[in-house]
Amino acid sequence: MKLGGPSWIALAEFARTQALSGLGAHKRAGKLAERALNTGPADAYDVRGALTLTAGYTESVLGGDSSAALEEAAGLAEHIEFGNRNFLLFSPANVVSWRISVALERGEHAAVRSGGFGRERPGKPAGGGRRRGAA
Repeated sequence: MKLGGPSWIALAEFARTQALSGLGAHKRAGKLAERALNTGPADAYDVRGALTLTAGYTESVLGGDSSAALEEAAGLAEHIEFGNRNFLLFSPANVVSWRISVALERGEHAAVRSGGFGRERPGKPAGGGRRRGAA
Protein backbone atom coordinates (compact mmCIF):
# COMPACT_ATOMS: atom_id res chain seq x y z
CA MET A 1 0.00 0.00 0.00
CA LYS A 2 1.33 3.36 -1.01
CA LEU A 3 0.96 6.09 1.60
CA GLY A 4 -1.73 8.45 0.39
CA GLY A 5 -3.14 5.80 -1.91
CA PRO A 6 -6.77 4.65 -1.95
CA SER A 7 -6.21 1.87 0.61
CA TRP A 8 -4.70 4.25 3.15
CA ILE A 9 -7.45 6.78 2.58
CA ALA A 10 -10.10 4.10 3.11
CA LEU A 11 -8.31 2.97 6.27
CA ALA A 12 -8.24 6.55 7.58
CA GLU A 13 -11.94 6.89 6.79
CA PHE A 14 -12.61 3.71 8.77
CA ALA A 15 -10.84 5.24 11.78
CA ARG A 16 -13.03 8.31 11.42
CA THR A 17 -16.19 6.17 11.28
CA GLN A 18 -15.25 4.55 14.57
CA ALA A 19 -14.69 7.90 16.24
CA LEU A 20 -18.00 9.22 14.93
CA SER A 21 -19.89 6.12 16.00
CA GLY A 22 -18.33 6.33 19.45
CA LEU A 23 -19.63 9.88 19.71
CA GLY A 24 -23.13 8.75 18.75
CA ALA A 25 -22.98 10.26 15.25
CA HIS A 26 -24.11 6.99 13.67
CA LYS A 27 -25.80 8.50 10.62
CA ARG A 28 -22.66 10.46 9.74
CA ALA A 29 -20.45 7.41 10.40
CA GLY A 30 -22.61 5.29 8.11
CA LYS A 31 -22.48 7.83 5.30
CA LEU A 32 -18.72 8.10 5.64
CA ALA A 33 -18.36 4.29 5.55
CA GLU A 34 -20.50 4.12 2.40
CA ARG A 35 -18.44 6.85 0.74
CA ALA A 36 -15.19 5.10 1.61
CA LEU A 37 -16.56 1.83 0.21
CA ASN A 38 -17.29 3.58 -3.07
CA THR A 39 -13.73 4.89 -3.37
CA GLY A 40 -11.61 2.17 -1.74
CA PRO A 41 -9.93 -0.56 -3.78
CA ALA A 42 -11.95 -3.74 -4.33
CA ASP A 43 -9.05 -5.99 -3.27
CA ALA A 44 -8.53 -4.32 0.13
CA TYR A 45 -10.69 -7.01 1.76
CA ASP A 46 -9.83 -6.13 5.34
CA VAL A 47 -10.59 -2.42 5.01
CA ARG A 48 -13.68 -3.07 2.88
CA GLY A 49 -14.87 -5.63 5.40
CA ALA A 50 -14.40 -3.29 8.34
CA LEU A 51 -16.18 -0.48 6.50
CA THR A 52 -19.01 -2.83 5.50
CA LEU A 53 -19.44 -3.94 9.11
CA THR A 54 -19.53 -0.31 10.20
CA ALA A 55 -22.14 0.52 7.56
CA GLY A 56 -24.26 -2.42 8.70
CA TYR A 57 -23.93 -1.61 12.38
CA THR A 58 -24.84 2.04 11.91
CA GLU A 59 -27.81 0.98 9.79
CA SER A 60 -29.05 -1.22 12.63
CA VAL A 61 -28.55 1.52 15.21
CA LEU A 62 -30.64 3.81 13.02
CA GLY A 63 -33.41 1.18 12.81
CA GLY A 64 -32.61 -0.20 9.37
CA ASP A 65 -31.83 -3.66 8.05
CA SER A 66 -28.16 -4.59 8.28
CA SER A 67 -28.46 -8.17 7.01
CA ALA A 68 -27.10 -7.46 3.50
CA ALA A 69 -24.06 -5.66 4.91
CA LEU A 70 -23.36 -8.48 7.36
CA GLU A 71 -23.60 -11.08 4.60
CA GLU A 72 -21.31 -9.02 2.38
CA ALA A 73 -18.79 -8.72 5.21
CA ALA A 74 -18.93 -12.48 5.80
CA GLY A 75 -18.15 -13.00 2.11
CA LEU A 76 -15.22 -10.59 2.27
CA ALA A 77 -13.92 -12.38 5.37
CA GLU A 78 -13.56 -15.55 3.31
CA HIS A 79 -10.69 -13.82 1.50
CA ILE A 80 -8.77 -13.16 4.71
CA GLU A 81 -6.34 -15.69 6.07
CA PHE A 82 -4.99 -14.20 9.30
CA GLY A 83 -7.24 -11.22 9.87
CA ASN A 84 -4.87 -8.69 11.39
CA ARG A 85 -3.71 -6.71 8.41
CA ASN A 86 -3.76 -3.03 9.33
CA PHE A 87 -4.60 -4.11 12.90
CA LEU A 88 -8.29 -4.37 11.99
CA LEU A 89 -8.72 -7.95 13.23
CA PHE A 90 -11.13 -8.48 10.34
CA SER A 91 -11.94 -12.17 10.04
CA PRO A 92 -14.93 -14.52 10.08
CA ALA A 93 -14.81 -14.41 13.90
CA ASN A 94 -14.89 -10.61 13.80
CA VAL A 95 -18.00 -10.73 11.62
CA VAL A 96 -19.65 -12.92 14.26
CA SER A 97 -18.82 -10.32 16.92
CA TRP A 98 -20.46 -7.62 14.84
CA ARG A 99 -23.51 -9.86 14.20
CA ILE A 100 -23.89 -10.15 17.97
CA SER A 101 -23.55 -6.39 18.40
CA VAL A 102 -26.21 -5.79 15.75
CA ALA A 103 -28.54 -8.31 17.40
CA LEU A 104 -28.09 -6.55 20.73
CA GLU A 105 -28.82 -3.20 19.10
CA ARG A 106 -32.06 -4.66 17.73
CA GLY A 107 -33.00 -5.94 21.18
CA GLU A 108 -32.62 -9.60 20.21
CA HIS A 109 -31.19 -10.60 23.58
CA ALA A 110 -32.68 -14.12 23.51
CA ALA A 111 -30.99 -14.82 20.17
CA VAL A 112 -27.66 -13.70 21.61
CA ARG A 113 -28.11 -15.88 24.69
CA SER A 114 -28.96 -18.92 22.58
CA GLY A 115 -25.81 -18.49 20.48
CA GLY A 116 -25.51 -19.90 16.99
CA PHE A 117 -24.01 -16.79 15.44
CA GLY A 118 -21.57 -17.56 12.69
CA ARG A 119 -21.75 -21.31 12.85
CA GLU A 120 -23.37 -21.31 9.43
CA ARG A 121 -24.15 -18.67 6.86
CA PRO A 122 -27.43 -19.02 5.02
CA GLY A 123 -26.80 -21.16 1.95
CA LYS A 124 -23.34 -22.19 3.15
CA PRO A 125 -22.41 -25.41 4.96
CA ALA A 126 -20.72 -25.07 8.34
CA GLY A 127 -16.98 -24.62 7.88
CA GLY A 128 -17.49 -24.04 4.16
CA GLY A 129 -15.51 -20.82 3.92
CA ARG A 130 -12.57 -20.95 1.51
CA ARG A 131 -9.44 -19.06 2.34
CA ARG A 132 -7.87 -17.41 -0.64
CA GLY A 133 -4.79 -15.99 0.99
CA ALA A 134 -4.04 -12.85 2.93
CA ALA A 135 -5.33 -9.66 1.44
